This record gives sequence, structure tokens and C-alpha cells, in this order.
Amino acid sequence: MAVNKSKADLITQAATTLADNTTQDISPQDVREMAENLAESNFNKTTDNALVGLKAYDTGVIYKVSQGVNYNGSLYFANKDTTPGAFNTADWDLFAEQSNLVISGKKASAGTIAKGKPVYLVGFNSDLHTVEEANASAAGTTPVIGFTAEAFDASSSKSIITFGKLTGIDTSTFSVGNDLFLATSAGGLTTTRPTGGSSIIQRIAKVLKSHATTGEILIYNTARAAGLPNIAQDHVWIGNANGQPQEVNKSTLAPSDSAIETAYNNQVAEVTQSEAEAGTVTTVKRWTPQRIKQAIDALSSGGNTIYTADGTLSGDRIMTMANRTLSFSSTSGYPIINNTVTASASGQKILEIKANHLGAVTGCGGYIDFSSANGNYNVGRIHNYQFGANNAGFRIFSLATNGTANLGSSYLGQDGHAALIGENVVSRVSTEKVSLQGFTVIKGSDTLSTSSALQIYDGDGTPNLLWDFRNNGDVVANQDIKFQVPSNKINFTFLRPINVNANGMVVNMSLLNSSNNEISYAKLIAFIVSNTNGSEFGKLVVEVKKNGVDTSIAQFDSVDGLSISANSTTNLLKAGNTLTVSSSGKTTITGGFLPLDLYRAAQGVNYAVGLNFNLNNSLNVKTSYANIYSQIVNTTAGSENANLTFQIADSGTITTKIKINTTSIEFEENLDMKNNRITNAVVNPSVQEAASSATFTINADQQSDGVLTAMAAATTIAAPTGTPVQSQSLVFRFKDNGTARAITWNAIFRAIGVTLPTTTTANKLLYVGCKYNSTDTKWDVVSVQEEA
Repeated sequence: MAVNKSKADLITQAATTLADNTTQDISPQDVREMAENLAESNFNKTTDNALVGLKAYDTGVIYKVSQGVNYNGSLYFANKDTTPGAFNTADWDLFAEQSNLVISGKKASAGTIAKGKPVYLVGFNSDLHTVEEANASAAGTTPVIGFTAEAFDASSSKSIITFGKLTGIDTSTFSVGNDLFLATSAGGLTTTRPTGGSSIIQRIAKVLKSHATTGEILIYNTARAAGLPNIAQDHVWIGNANGQPQEVNKSTLAPSDSAIETAYNNQVAEVTQSEAEAGTVTTVKRWTPQRIKQAIDALSSGGNTIYTADGTLSGDRIMTMANRTLSFSSTSGYPIINNTVTASASGQKILEIKANHLGAVTGCGGYIDFSSANGNYNVGRIHNYQFGANNAGFRIFSLATNGTANLGSSYLGQDGHAALIGENVVSRVSTEKVSLQGFTVIKGSDTLSTSSALQIYDGDGTPNLLWDFRNNGDVVANQDIKFQVPSNKINFTFLRPINVNANGMVVNMSLLNSSNNEISYAKLIAFIVSNTNGSEFGKLVVEVKKNGVDTSIAQFDSVDGLSISANSTTNLLKAGNTLTVSSSGKTTITGGFLPLDLYRAAQGVNYAVGLNFNLNNSLNVKTSYANIYSQIVNTTAGSENANLTFQIADSGTITTKIKINTTSIEFEENLDMKNNRITNAVVNPSVQEAASSATFTINADQQSDGVLTAMAAATTIAAPTGTPVQSQSLVFRFKDNGTARAITWNAIFRAIGVTLPTTTTANKLLYVGCKYNSTDTKWDVVSVQEEA
């Protein structure tokens, strides 16, 4: 019978390891007091026996309640008197390591919780913590307070480790050193921080050992969710699309000027004209220069002003100059004299000047002078010029800055024509109605493609527009155009004054699309390849529009020759034409010279280039009958790999028949050698292999051998499927799993000079060789061989 030890006995013997044959009854309190005493001695847990004086669990011993044992390296205390037999965890309470913090608890509701599950606190009942499995995404199921140290139920007290090491669990899906978060599933653990704004983040353990049954974790962060880490100065946390916090510099959150302007305009209304003129609104409003002027005009609308409230003249005004000068000046760049003529009004005058002349004297008429900035000199003059009795027009002077010299003048209306002829320059060249001589500029009013800077019409009674020079630089021809070169000239040249390599010029051919938008349907593009004087090289590219995209279809290169860029739906030639590729200057096609080079400017795995062969079907519809293409497998420079695929039409579908790889040639159909030999080759058999099968069926079209390696039951050899041919070979190999197994043969198998085997010999190999007899529709068995 075991000897009961008192507290004094344990303390006295604390530093001494008891002999293995010593048995004693101790209580949990005694063990704790002994451990406390040992902590004050030189006891070393890593070198001394961790369970001092305790025997390992013995299946033949009856243990009393509170008696302790060593089981699988852990200390357990009986919670009842036990019966001999296998260790039953229900009869024992685990005593955690001294470094662990352990509390007692049970499941809050019916059911069980497996060992090693993170749990949260539901309540407290009879000195026990009631718990359930925690879930990071379920409200009210966090934080984790600890892990179940053993299987839990709702009836008895179990241990919960809140801090320390938990052993004997499945950690095979994790790696050593992994941090473990509470997962978004009940009792789950994950190495990935959960996403979503509603998920609770709690990092609770680290993996110490990865194993399916003896895994270990260190529990270190229970009873609270994880907080945010430190953050740099002037940075803030902002949630991203996954609900996770991200660090952002607060300076990037300042709104742009346009955003401030938009916000201001949305919040503050613009003052109306009536509000500006009344001046009675007290709320904040947005003011424009126009509204400010209207408010000022309203303030001066009374008295002697000649303006009404909207800034227009209140009536006609006549000023008698009496040899005095009326000057108009402006420094702001705005018009000095301005009058808006409405469409419904006619004959409105901006300014009328009457000369005090009567009669028809040449040179008479009034004029307007433009003076210098200081007002001392006339620098320009518009003269209402009398050319004769019934011929009046204008003469425009350009005067010297000191007002003394007439630098030149032009006439409008001379000789009854709308001729503009510069004075002090050559007069009209011939009989032209308008003569523009010297440096002449015609400037449009805007940059739009819909408005004109200059138009040229023909001389028909109903004039027709010939040329229209648009303000955006477009030149529109309104009829067929012929550029006629004199008989002694042969060149028609487009010149762009630039000499930089890779630069060029484009001739666009544009038409309208279905929405009447101008679209460039084709281009001729000339490039400089090399601009070296005397060794120039050029390139001409032809582009057409395809699916709305400019696509190069041909390049004429003085270095590389002609390149044709084909697309999957683009024909190089129409049916009936011939593509002739000249190898002029080449006696043989050697040294990598290709008469026809297919090039696609693309790189990346699975990109391909090839040839498509099209003919017409019975409905006279163009149909793809075959294609050959090469496809990229590896693009690494110096280690490029590709395959070459041959496809033909098969029952209306383009189907792969041959595929050439770097290590093999794959045939998708039978290879008919036309009675020719295959030499210098090894043909690998096609084998159907299984450990065991109740019915073993060979596909004669695909397999030449059938192998059963560990027959665990009797097997039936079924008639092979497929369409075998005369004298086709078929070999079976059998071996049982140590017990002889029966073999049943389909009637299509016929023994020729041998006996069909009906059973295996235990652990012996058995070979059966067959030849197909298409005359009798039989598989003739011609060989049976068994291991000696």
C-alpha cells in the first residue's frame, strides 16, 4: 500500500529524486508546496526529473481520488477512484506546467469543445468559468480568454490555459514561428489578419511545434483585442476597402483649389441683376464684375447721366465739335467705342462723322486720326477719300511716329473695285480685283474646324466654294483636285524641316463614320531611319483602321525590306492572287535567310503567330481549312522556348492534329507510316495500372499493357474496348497482395497451346501474353509465365 506523505516529508525530500520503485500518495496542494520549495533550491527543470517522485501511469493499478501520476510527460490527478485499464482522460485532471496560468471552467451549453480551442467568457457559475468557442466575426464572442487544455463538456470542471504553453494539439497546417489570430469561424485559428470592418483583431498565440498530434503553441495575448501600432507624426489611420486601417499623411487629405472652388460655388449663390441693382439683399452672394458694374450704374441712374441702368444710351446724342477734339482713350485693352447691334435692328450707327465738304472734289472727305501715346503725333489715319464724281472709298495711312512722313497708304474702292493696293509698293500685277502684296497675313477668329479663315470661290454666276481654309489649319477642297505640274517639272514634294532619327511625316486619308465623325481610315507614314548625309535610310509604313484602331499592315524598309503585318482576320492577298517572295541575290536559302518572315511585335507566354489557309465551302463562304502557328512557351532571352501546332478542319471545327514541343511531338490521331519502318527509336508502352480491380477493362485503342500490382480480391478480365487490329499485342501482369486471388476471363480470350490461369500464386508475378485475331474476333493467349 502506498505511503501517505505529509507536507514536512515532502519539503525534507524536495531536493532528492525518489527511486523509481517508490510509490506515494500526494495531493495537488502538496505538489504545489513542494514546487515552491524547489524554486528556492538549485533544482533545474531541464536536467532534473520534471515530475519528482511520481511513477508513470500503470494500467494495472487502482488509483485513489487526488492521487497523481505521470502520463505522456504531463502531471495528472485522479478526480475519482479509478479502475485498472487504459488511461481515461475523463477520470483525470491535468496539472499544468508551473509557467502556465490556468483557470477552471466548463462549456456554457450542451455539447463539447475539443482540446486546443480558443474560448470566450460567457459567465461564471459555481466557481467555474462558463465558456464557448470564440469567433472574430460574430458579435459578443470575443475576446479570447484562453484555450481549452482538454476536451470540454457542460457537466464537469476542465482546465483553461490563459497564458503559457499548450501541447498535444494539431498544428500541422502552421509553421514554427507563425503568429496565430482568432479566425472568423468558431474556435478557428489563422495566420492571416482577418479583414472586414466588423472583424475583431486578436493575435493570441505563436506556433512552437508543427505536428498533427503533438503540436505546441505559446499562448500570450488573451482577454483583449489587438490595438493599433505606433504611427508617424502628422499621420492618421483611415480604413481601406477591406476595413483594415492604413496609415496616411494628413497633408494628402487637404482639398484641391478646384474642389474648394466647386464647394464654394455649390454653397454660395450668385447675385442676380435685380438684386445687384436693388442693393437690399443682406445674405452673402457671389459677385461677378458684370453684377458690380450693374450695381454702380444703378447708383448713378439719376441726374445728368446719359446711361440707363443697364449701361446703354438713354437716347441719341449729337455733339457739335466746333473745331474741338473728341478723344477716346483706353489703357485696359477693352474697346473704346462699342455698340451691340441686334439682329432685328438695321442701320444702327456706332459713330457718325460728317465732313464739312460739298461737291465731288478728289481727295475730299473726313478722316479719323490715331495719335501717339502722348497725343503729340498722328500715327495713323482713315480717310474718307473721294476718287471722283461717283467714286468714293477709303484711304488708310501709315504715318511716321513724329507725324511728318507718310510711310504708305492703301486704298479701298479705287477704280470702282474692292482692290487693296499698297502705296509705295508695286500696284496691281495685272487686272486683279484684289491685290495683296508684300508680307500678307490672314488670321482666323478662333481655332475651330467649323469656321473659316479664308474661302475661295469660282467665278460662276452662282459661286461655288473651291477651297476653304479653316481656323484649325484644315484645308477643305469642295471639288476634285488636280495638282498640275509644268511640263518641265517632275517633282511634287511634301517637306517637314526636321532631321532627327525616328521622326517623320504622315499623309492621312480621312472619311466619315456612321456618326458623321471624321476618321482617318488609312495613313502613309515616312520615317527617318538614318539621317547620315550620303547614307540616308528611310521607312514607309502603311496603316489602316481596324476595329477603330490604327493598325500597321505593311512596312517598306530600306534596310529590312518589305514586312507585312497580318492580323487574325486580315487577308494578305485576295483569292486568286499570288504572293511571290523573291530571293534575288541568294543562290541558296542558308545562314538564317528567310524568304518570308512572319513577325508579330508582341511578347509573353502563349502569344503566337502563324498562317491560316482559307478556301470556300459548299455555300461559297470563306472558311478556314487549316492553320499553322508557333506559340511562345518561354520568353527569357537566350533560353526561349516555343511550340509549333498544326490544325485542320475536322467536321467543321479546327482541331489540333500535331503539336511539336521542345521535348516531344504529340499526335492527336493514329500515326500511319504507310508500311514504312520507324528506325532508331524507343516506343514506350501505354499502360493501364492499378493495385486491384474487381473488373479490369483495357482500352485497346490506347493501352498495350495491363498491370495489377496488389490484387486484394478476385478479378474479372473484361473484353477490351476499342477497335484492335490484326496481330495487335496485349500483355497482362498480375500480382496479389499475399493471398492467392481468382482470375476470370471473358470469352473473347482464347488459349492457344497454353492454359488460361484462373488464380494467382501468393506473392508470385504472373504474365499473360495475347495477340488479336481479327479473323476470329478473338484475343489469342499465346504465353503464360509465372515467377519461379
